[in-house]
Amino acid sequence: MRLSLTSNDGISQMISTILLLGIIVALASVIYLIVLSNPLPENNPKVDLVATLQSDAIVITHKGGHPLDKNTTIEVAIGNTTTYHQPTRDIIEDGQWTIGEYLLIPYDFQDNQISQQASIKVVDTESNIMRLIGTMELTADCDLGINFLISPKNYSVEYEIINLTVTNYDEAQTASDITITFHHPLDLNLSHINCQQGNYSESIDVWTIPSLQPDTSTTLSINARAKYLGSTGQIKISATIQSSTPYDPYPENNYASITLFDNIE
Repeated sequence: MRLSLTSNDGISQMISTILLLGIIVALASVIYLIVLSNPLPENNPKVDLVATLQSDAIVITHKGGHPLDKNTTIEVAIGNTTTYHQPTRDIIEDGQWTIGEYLLIPYDFQDNQISQQASIKVVDTESNIMRLIGTMELTADCDLGINFLISPKNYSVEYEIINLTVTNYDEAQTASDITITFHHPLDLNLSHINCQQGNYSESIDVWTIPSLQPDTSTTLSINARAKYLGSTGQIKISATIQSSTPYDPYPENNYASITLFDNIE
C-alpha cells in the first residue's frame, strides 16, 4: 500500500507570507499617496535689504525681491537702548514694502560721544523669517568749514590783516578737538595773533580749539608782512581743518586759500 502525505502547516506559511507581502505593498502605496498628496513647501522668497548711514539717521532700503508686509518689525539696538519700528504710511502706499522704498531711523549722540555700534534686525512677521541681521558703526557727523577774509586797509602799507574764521554749521552736534593748520611761505612774517577761542602755536602754525558749539563761529586775526614779494608781488596762503568728530558730510569746505598783496602797486 502506498501512502500520500500532505502538510497543512506548509500551506499555511505560504499563504501567510503572501498576505504579509500584500499588506506591506498596500501600506507603501498609502504612504506614497499621502506624501505626494501634500503640497511641497515653497522656496523661501528672497529679499534684498541694505542698511546705510545718512547724516544722523540709519537708512534701510528695499533693494529688490519679495515685498514685505507693512507690519514688518525693525529692531535697532544702540548702546543700552532698543527701539522697534515699522514701515510708515508715507513709505508704503500700497500696504507693502517694495523695491526702492526705504525707512529712516534717526539716532542722536551725547556731546561726549563720537561713535556707537548699532545692532539691526528686520523680521518679516508674515512668514516669521529674519530678513536682515547685522551690526554697523555709527559715527557722529559735524560740518566744519573755514574761510579767509582780508580786512580793508590802506594798500600803500605792505602788510595785511588776515581773518581766518571757523564755523560749525551743524545745528545739534558740538565739534571737539579742532585743529587748523596754517600754510604760508617762510618769507611771510606773522604778528599780533589774536584768537577768539583756543590757542595758536607760532612754532608749528597750528590753531587748536577745544570745542565749538553748534551753529557758531570763531575767528583768528593775524597781521602778515612780506619780507619779499618776488616777481609776482603776491603771496598765497592756505589752511586746512580737522577734528575728532570723524565724519564731515561736506569736506569741500575743510580747505581755504587766499592771495595776499595782490593790490599793491
